Amino acid sequence: MRLKKLFLLFRNKTLNRLVLNEKNEAHFSSLSLREISKESLLNQFASFKKEGVSKAVLVIPREEVLSQDIEAAQDGDVFKKQVYQKLEKSFPYSAEQLAYGVRLMDDSEGHIRGTLLATSNEKLMELISPVEQSGLFVEDVITTDESLLSYFLSHKPDVLERSLLLDVNDMHLECILIEKNKIIWAKVFQTKIPDLMKEIDLMTIGYGGYEKIYVCGKNDPLFDEALQSHFQIPVERWKSPVDVSNNPIPCSLYGAVSTTHRFVSLLPKERKIKKKAVERKKLILSVAVSFLACSVSLALFLFIHIKIMEAKLDYFQKQISKLGSEYDNLKNMNSVLTVADQTYVTNQNVLILFKELVTHLPPGIGLLKFNLSENSLSIQGEGQDNASIADTLTTMKNLKGILNTKLEYARRKNQSSGNSGVYEFSVTAERQHEN
Repeated sequence: MRLKKLFLLFRNKTLNRLVLNEKNEAHFSSLSLREISKESLLNQFASFKKEGVSKAVLVIPREEVLSQDIEAAQDGDVFKKQVYQKLEKSFPYSAEQLAYGVRLMDDSEGHIRGTLLATSNEKLMELISPVEQSGLFVEDVITTDESLLSYFLSHKPDVLERSLLLDVNDMHLECILIEKNKIIWAKVFQTKIPDLMKEIDLMTIGYGGYEKIYVCGKNDPLFDEALQSHFQIPVERWKSPVDVSNNPIPCSLYGAVSTTHRFVSLLPKERKIKKKAVERKKLILSVAVSFLACSVSLALFLFIHIKIMEAKLDYFQKQISKLGSEYDNLKNMNSVLTVADQTYVTNQNVLILFKELVTHLPPGIGLLKFNLSENSLSIQGEGQDNASIADTLTTMKNLKGILNTKLEYARRKNQSSGNSGVYEFSVTAERQHEN
């Protein structure tokens, strides 16, 4: 079975790897980076490439990510400028040396509040380089707290004003304070520090407390008991996710699999631009393929029709040569040829009308049905937006011999079909016959 996507988490000198296959089945493994050479690591990634993996997502530990609260104007250009200024003033690197993203928390009253997340481009490339050298495409870079928020949302927890999620492992305790499904505070503690509960309490007290604590990761009854005893609020333990072999998967890695949460991306700026260019190219290619398929179908239809008409004409010519000078038979054959010629002209007009319509359809329109009768014309199709449907209506109105063009309906396609961003439509018109 071919693999689908690779998720990587470098933490504590350990490489955690999660692979999804075509059935979305998870396969987890970990590798100590202390015991492997760079060449062996490249071979490990290359083996994934051979097994069908083409894309990888990097998950960066939150303790290795720099952050600063930010408040800026909603205006796009002003916001970008203020983000750049914050990068220059608040971090020990220049803005050009950082890969960064902004986690938005509030965008009301003309201002945007959030958290600016950043990491060194140099450090990031140390992780990306061996992955790309093996032929894999690094699709995105996210942080563990973002992944944990995704894991939190996938559990559809109780609707609370504020919750605390704790991810426990052997060396770290990662905490995220969640308010209305958004992270308002994140911190990573060493699990061995004294008075750990007091440290958590101290760091979160300024946010007005929370209603419930959720715990995931390493199973530790003593830790759960200490939480309950210190905070005196409900504590709920979630079972660790497991792969198909029942191996436990780190929650901070498993959450990255979700597609329902929009992650803050820490891809370097030039790679974000390249990613958008790739997505745009795919869209253009899809439209081009659709147009090519339509053109090929029309060309094939015309070719077959011409061949049929040529065959008929050849047949009639042979009959005429046999009749010789017999006037009556020649007259009858002439009538047959006249009818055939009229049929050819009629069919040719239909093909010209269809070609004109297809040629001038706007980008993003897919033609599903084309119905033509003696007095009417109707089409059904799909479009990316209302603007392209309006352009289609204009195209119909400009067709020669078409009157009273009318849009019967244009509506968003049923979301259950998985095409919530597609509109379906129907257009009808009357045909004008030349005298």
